[in-house]
Amino acid sequence: MNPFTQLALVVAPFGISLLFLEWDYSTVFYSKLLIFFIAFAMPTIAMSFCTGWNAGSMSSNCVFKSKFFKEYADAYYGFIFVSSFAMGIPIVLYFAVVIGVTNWIF
Repeated sequence: MNPFTQLALVVAPFGISLLFLEWDYSTVFYSKLLIFFIAFAMPTIAMSFCTGWNAGSMSSNCVFKSKFFKEYADAYYGFIFVSSFAMGIPIVLYFAVVIGVTNWIF
């Protein structure tokens, strides 16, 4: 995958989530920022280090040999694969749930 495409995949969801933050630089701000990073940027970063994802075996080849890292990336690849057949609705629901729960907690 092109490095610029990988960068866009990381920056776009994380950047969109930043629109839902109140920029007051308090502990709530940093808590929401951490949750948004974990929910949106980390899956994309994990997927960018794994290539050759196979829909039949639901597995890929990762740069890192960690079983947790590989399973984490494969789970999100599977989620995107299923979402592609549901017109992206699960991805939109994922965004809505993460942002809604974060705003409800804080």
